[in-house]
This record gives sequence, structure tokens and C-alpha cells, in this order.
Amino acid sequence: MIKFVYPQVFWALFLLLIPIIIHLIKWRRYNKALFTNVAFLQEIELSARKSRRLQELLILSLRLLALFFLILAFANPYLSKNTYHDNPPKLNRIIYLDNSLSLLAMTSQTTLWQKYIQDLKQNIHDNQLYSFLTNNQVYKNIDGKHLKNLLSRLENSIYPTTHSEILQKIKLLLSQESDVLNVILYNSDLQNVYQEKFSTLMFDTLAQYYFSIKNEPDLSNISIDTLWKDGNNFQVQFSANKSFLKTPVKVKIDNKTVWSSFLDFKDSLVQKLSFNLSLNNNLNGSIEIVDNGFLWDNHLFFVFPKPVKPKILWIGDTIPSFLRKIYTSDDFVLKNISPNKITQQTLFDYDLIILDGRPLPDIYTPLLQEYLTNYGNILVLAPEKASDFKSTLKNLNVQTAVKLDTNQVYLNKINYKAPLFKDVFTKEVHNFAYPYIKKHFIFSQTGFWLYRLSDVSPFAQVFKHRGKIFVINTPLSINNTNFTEAASLIVPLFYQIGLSQRKTAPLYYILGQKNSINLFHKTKPDEVLHLVNSNLDYIPYQIDLYNKIRFNINEKLDKAGIYRAVYDADTLSSLAFNYNRRENLLKFLKLPDFKNIKRINSVKAWNLTQKRWQEKTSLWKYFLGLASIFLLIEMLLLHYWKR
Repeated sequence: MIKFVYPQVFWALFLLLIPIIIHLIKWRRYNKALFTNVAFLQEIELSARKSRRLQELLILSLRLLALFFLILAFANPYLSKNTYHDNPPKLNRIIYLDNSLSLLAMTSQTTLWQKYIQDLKQNIHDNQLYSFLTNNQVYKNIDGKHLKNLLSRLENSIYPTTHSEILQKIKLLLSQESDVLNVILYNSDLQNVYQEKFSTLMFDTLAQYYFSIKNEPDLSNISIDTLWKDGNNFQVQFSANKSFLKTPVKVKIDNKTVWSSFLDFKDSLVQKLSFNLSLNNNLNGSIEIVDNGFLWDNHLFFVFPKPVKPKILWIGDTIPSFLRKIYTSDDFVLKNISPNKITQQTLFDYDLIILDGRPLPDIYTPLLQEYLTNYGNILVLAPEKASDFKSTLKNLNVQTAVKLDTNQVYLNKINYKAPLFKDVFTKEVHNFAYPYIKKHFIFSQTGFWLYRLSDVSPFAQVFKHRGKIFVINTPLSINNTNFTEAASLIVPLFYQIGLSQRKTAPLYYILGQKNSINLFHKTKPDEVLHLVNSNLDYIPYQIDLYNKIRFNINEKLDKAGIYRAVYDADTLSSLAFNYNRRENLLKFLKLPDFKNIKRINSVKAWNLTQKRWQEKTSLWKYFLGLASIFLLIEMLLLHYWKR
């Protein structure tokens, strides 16, 4: 596109009127009358006049063209690829580097990640400013020298992210100034972890996107996908992305091989193995394979901790028989206490407190509320009187009106999507033997329902006040309901409520996911929990809850392995963490065919495109040459075309 440095010179184009006016005046002459004695000369005179008129028109055109190109030459024309501004733009350079685990694919004795790092270090300029971002970091306006130092320390992220999230972050780094052009370098393998599709809304139409795509779609890889316990056996699932791949398999306990096997993917791309280990003591183990595709999915760490029985406290004189049948001594510690013997230490030693619905003396209300504030769980069984029920719930900060309904109803609905029932029911059943209820209570304010009655009111529900308050809205006496005889309904509900604080710890946790972990240990002032292995001492975000420590894992814990949870010099437990296997899918996004998107091979190619955006080819010499040529032609025409 031709542009001009001094477009104001175009006012001189009015000078083109001068030769036109001169020629028009010259042509305005009176015709002479012809007499008979010169009539024979008329034909010759007319012929000469036509020749002269043609010559003058050519001379006029040549002078106009010469003057026109001379004026354009003074306007200083130039060529530029920039279509947004009158002058070559300032460039806002943005570099995105995908640091997900998929970039650790091995290729030619190195990884894709190392290739990207090397390419950037060799081709970014020390004194040039860049905005730089990865999946989990953003740096605005840093020079190339500091960026190279940053690249030397940069590590891969354990948190998978979507390309739409990255492109949205890039939009926040775009300059909105009219004379600035945003040029983005997108370094990624375009691994499609979340089945995305590119759309025009993801991109800024005025920015220029350059994709440097390095991936290995033909990579051969074997992965240890998952591990689970089945009775006394452990089941492991492996997968391969190609047939006929082979690998040895080892199971190690405390770095000693205790079991080995061999995998051959000739018949199926998914294989399972089963092995048996003694579960008498804590197990700190790992499963290992040999594979050169992705190295990070060749190990899977696991811990089988010593089971700890949940502790349940019934406040009252006699524990109902159905509770004793559910909370057996094999799986739980069930005790009762008289209301007049409640102390703070007594309450906080238990994972679940069960109330019979009758209100306790007001002196114990602060203790129960403090127990809930510290994430304790309470189960409230419905009493016979609505006033007692309302008073008990009010003391637990559940503000609701309570009304007795004496119409017979049936328990006919289970909330299979409730987190409490995760992995409990193998399938949804809708035509089970419905327990009857002769009378029940209806609340004006309801919580998250677990079981529901035929009149759509909750039978079992949960209210969240840091800790959870589980409420049964029906007196469970045999005169009122046969629910306690429906083992397929009462056992899953009460058993899961009993386990809700001390659920069986998983064999391992996935890095990059939200992991909220409880360790039961009495806390001390000024003491903190550490996660420790041979290379790292990590202090997680944690909450001390008198008899337990609740902590969350964030991005600072980014290395798979087995860690010891150490508190006050005591090892409370071992925890295993593994990388997310979603990053080894080898499924990639297709680059869209948009006008402002181009694929390039390297940072060097990106630098060349920037030069082109800022280059301008001056044309004034060519326009001055054209003006001279037209003047020369005019002179030759005047000299050699005789009138």
C-alpha cells in the first residue's frame, strides 16, 4: 500500500490547471473567411491544423504527467505493509510459551520444551521489550536479557489450561493505542486436552498472531494411567497409543522391587495387571515402566496408609440399635455421653456428633457452634415434637420454621448426584420398595436434599456451616416408619455420614487439582505442618482445627512423589502425588484459517515479520524519474515533430 510522508503537498495539484488553461486560451482563435482564390488551400490548412492539435494534446498530457509525478515526489511516497496507520507502527511484542507437561515429549534426544527454550534464547533481542506469559505466569514489558534469564529458570506447569484462557490473557496484554500494532508469538504444541475449537471471538481482529507449532503426533508412548484397590488386590491400568509396544513393569515398596511383570500391547491398547501386597503396615510404593515417549508418566506413586476408624459420639443415654448395627466396631468407634458431661475436649475428639433432636441446655450451644465452626459434622434426628426440633436447629444456626405433617408419605427419591453418595450406588434405581412415613416435619427453609419424600419435601438434607449439619426430618421409631428396616437405604446414608470426615484416603492425589486433605492430630500453637521428601520441604496452606489439620495443595507443590506429613517433628502420614495423565493424549487442535493468523517455524521467522511491518520503501526517486522521463519525451517531441 502506497502512503505519503507529506500528503499536504497534494494541494499543489491545483497547479495542473495552469497548463490546461494556457492550452485552452491558445486554442480559442477566430476562423478566417476563405475566398475563392485561396479555396484550393483549404484542404491543406485543415490537415495541418489537425496535426498541430494532436501535437499540442500530446505535449499537454506529457507536461501534466511530468508535473503530477513531480508533485507526488515532493509528497515523499513509500510502500508499507501496515494497513492500520499512516506511519510504520510501534510494535507491542507478546510471547506465549506453553509450559504444560505435553511439551516434555521426547524427540531426537531432547524434548519439545527444550527446543522452544533454545529457540527463544537464540533469537530474542537483549534490548527489546516483550510481554511474556506461560500457563501460570505473566510478565509485562521485560527486556530480552531478563527474559533469557527467566527462561533458564522456567519449569513446566502441572496445571492443564485451555487455549481460550491463554488467548483471553493475551487480550489483556494488548495495547489499545492507535499507533501500536500487537504482534503475538504463540509457542505451543496445541495439545487439545479439553476438546476445544478455535473461534473468531478468541482473537483480536487488529492483532497479528504467529503460531510456532512443535508437536510429535507420531510419538510412541506407554502410560501408567490409574491404580485402585480391589479387595486385597491392587489393579493397575496401562495404555499405549500404538500397537505392539512392550515394556517391563515393576512394583517397588520403599525402593525395593517386590513384584514384576511384562506388558505387550499386541491385542489391545489398554492393559490391566493385578498384584497382591500385604496390607498389615503402611505401604509407600511406586509402579515403574520403561518408555521413551513421555518420561513423567512412567512412574505412579501410591500410599496405602493404616486405616483410622472414624469416631462418632451419641449424646444421650442409650444408643439406638440401628446405629449400633451400622457403626460396628470393625469400622467405627461409637460412644455415647450424657448431656451433662459435655466438654469442649470431648466434642472435638469426635468426627461426628449425633443428636436425638431434643434441645440441649443453652450452656452447650456455644460449644456446638464452635464445633461446627471448626468444621465438625453434626447429625440431627427428628424428635417427636416440632417445638423441640425447631429449638435444636435454631441453636445450630439453622433458621427455619418447622411444621408437623401427619399425612402418610413414602420415601421415593435418592439424590444420586450428591457428593455424599459418590461411588456408592452402582446404578440409579427408581422402583425400589418405598419406605412409608406416617408423620414428618416440613421446613420453611430447606438445605441440600439427599433423600426426598413423595410430597417433594426432604427426608434427609444437609446444611453447610463450615461443618455440615445433616438433618433427618422424620422420627425413626418403628411406630412411625419402616425406614430403619430398609438396609439398602439406611446403611448408605448413615454409613457415608459417618465417613464424611474420615473418608478412606485415596491411594494418591493428582497434582494440579484441588486437594483438601485432613490429618487428625491435636494442634499446638506456633506449629505448622510440613510436606517433606528428599528434595523439598513445603509448607501448605493449612487450618488448625483442634484435633485435626486441614490443608490445601497449590502450585508450589509441583513434583510427583511420596511426601511425609511432618508436624512437630512427628510424621503423621505419607501422601503420594502424581501428574495428571490428561497431558499425554496426543490429540491436537487444528490451526484456524483466519486472515490475522499465520504459522511460522521459529522465533527468527517471527523477527523477520516484525521487520516487514516496520519497513517502508521510499518511492520519491521513482516518481522524480517518471517526471523527468515525461519532460524528456516532451522535449524530443517538440524537436523532432515538425509542424
